[in-house]
Amino acid sequence: MTPRSLPGGLVIDGELHRDYRFKPLCGELELSLAEAAADDGCTADRVTAVLACALATLAGREPDALLVEHLVVGDRQFLMRQLSALLDDSPRWLTVRCNACDALFDLSYRPSTLPVKTAGGGYPEKSVKIGAAGYRLRLPTGSDQARLDPGATAEEQQRQLLAGLLRPAPDMTTLSLQDIEQLDQALEAMAPEVALQLLAPCPQCQTENTVDVDPYQSLDTSPDNLLAEIHLLASTYHWSQREILDLPRRRRHHYLQLIEANRGNSGAEAGN
Repeated sequence: MTPRSLPGGLVIDGELHRDYRFKPLCGELELSLAEAAADDGCTADRVTAVLACALATLAGREPDALLVEHLVVGDRQFLMRQLSALLDDSPRWLTVRCNACDALFDLSYRPSTLPVKTAGGGYPEKSVKIGAAGYRLRLPTGSDQARLDPGATAEEQQRQLLAGLLRPAPDMTTLSLQDIEQLDQALEAMAPEVALQLLAPCPQCQTENTVDVDPYQSLDTSPDNLLAEIHLLASTYHWSQREILDLPRRRRHHYLQLIEANRGNSGAEAGN
């Protein structure tokens, strides 16, 4: 699979690397991804496990969990969305309730078509001033997310995160809401981003609605469908699980289509 480019990238030995490549998609990888997504742990840890499993190369080397943890959040969300498109890029449907008239309507999108913003100036860290004090501000990574207290409020997590992104570490109790807003704006200007929201006009009243799109949809992958496919292929062709999992996904699905077509023909013959 041809290497592709991250919207941000990893700085290693002073050089920015943006290349990545997923492993070829086969049953073994699909099963490993589903099992990694189902592991206990916070979302950040599960994302790290899934990407470490799915990537063949990252920044010109074979990735491990530590390297994946060091990706900035925007790159991790981008890779999870690209993985979602690789697994299934068919239209996704959402049911939306209009904020104005309360009508329900459907909205579709494809993961591969959602917009992406590349990293801005200073990436991945820049100098900022808060009052008279100067700091270095860096973008958050997967390891920063994993360290957040899951029992804290959103505001507490925000302050906890910022405390780890600023050097020298400030006394967070002295930062005003305006200071935090200034830091958030600096991070947003520097960060690579994937679209996390869609604008959806209501067909009834034409009001624009903002709809959230989950960048970690791949974490919802269940092994149940794959296991059912393995069972059907094994029952029909008497192949081992290893032989089935080694099949490229497209070929596996082609065999399943042949089985379904044969069932349909058998049913038609029985009805005559």
